[in-house]
Amino acid sequence: MGLPGRHAIELFATADDLRLLVQEVEAARAIHFGRSGLLDVEAVPLRQTLVSSDAPLEGEMYLVQDRESPFTSSAVPQRGGGMKYSVSQLENPRSVSIRCGRRIGEEYLSPGHIGTISSDPASLDLFDLFRRAAAKHFTRVNSYWLGPDAERMLDAGAKLAVSPKTPAEYDLRR
Repeated sequence: MGLPGRHAIELFATADDLRLLVQEVEAARAIHFGRSGLLDVEAVPLRQTLVSSDAPLEGEMYLVQDRESPFTSSAVPQRGGGMKYSVSQLENPRSVSIRCGRRIGEEYLSPGHIGTISSDPASLDLFDLFRRAAAKHFTRVNSYWLGPDAERMLDAGAKLAVSPKTPAEYDLRR
């Protein structure tokens, strides 16, 4: 979700790393989270926080926005009949998208993303809170921000790459 660009943070972060950023932003602003993607139901599944350990994060995509902003979806007719519902920044321009990477044990971590394609001031302000939290808690390695756990994984020899099958020359290295 989200297009790389000026308002994007490409990162390697475990679920605990991402919770660190979310906790900092939640302390500064009243936000909520809506599941994003192509869903089976019109009502957007909501979470008031992603800090709790029962919140599914790895490999998941969420939109984040101020609590007073409701999430909306749009109907997408399916070729074979029926309906799905799109939840994206197109329907929610005041939001920021969050995608947590996927972890396989201590051996592999895929990249995640925080960003916005919107020019709405609420979205840009919220993105700036995430950007500042990442700069405070994460370490920059090449074009990625690494959370503390992801950095420990890298230092221990884990593969940080787009896919576990990616050739080694494309792995993140210091």
